[in-house]
Amino acid sequence: MEVRDRQKNTNTGVAIVQKIVKIPGGRITSDSQINIGSTLSSTWFRQSDE
Repeated sequence: MEVRDRQKNTNTGVAIVQKIVKIPGGRITSDSQINIGSTLSSTWFRQSDE
């Protein structure tokens, strides 16, 4: 893998995941810190078996 500072990234993957997670009513949250990085979390709701 290449160092992230040298690699171009469009964050398209995050947009795709966000659309998939939101369809059943889920959500994505993020926590970012300068010079440290970011953490993305997703919440998916379990459908009942009824």
